[in-house]
Amino acid sequence: MLRRTRCGPGSCRWDGGVPAGTATTRLTFQAGLQVGDFVPFTFPGALEGVGYGFEGAALLLAAQAFSGDRLRLWARWLLRATGLSAMVVLVDPVVRLPVALVLADGALAVILFTAVPILVAVVWWRSRVSLQSEVRTAATSGSPADLQVARPSPT
Repeated sequence: MLRRTRCGPGSCRWDGGVPAGTATTRLTFQAGLQVGDFVPFTFPGALEGVGYGFEGAALLLAAQAFSGDRLRLWARWLLRATGLSAMVVLVDPVVRLPVALVLADGALAVILFTAVPILVAVVWWRSRVSLQSEVRTAATSGSPADLQVARPSPT
């Protein structure tokens, strides 16, 4: 049961009747939005952990798509690091990790979640540019065989 504990000009805090000694984080929003306390080991916390677990698994699997030159290998290893970083959120509620490790993972995640999309965009942009140059080369060679598209046989 939620009880209103303190209201200001644009915000309210709600108390969920959490027992003493339980770690809670009070969430306060402006413009009249009222949110209860976030208590660890609850359904929303578990759902968040599972979501980060799926995200980490997806990033680890997406890393397998990149191989070849140095830039693609960088993308591969950074995707792996980002996937492992996301797994910390899944593991932390089950096996309590040291606070320093969780904070270091958060700082690393900020860097990785910024760098990886930029690096993947550069890899795809270079792939598109190299494909366009190959098409241009085939078009200017004058050989019709270079321009034919392989079509499946009607069977």
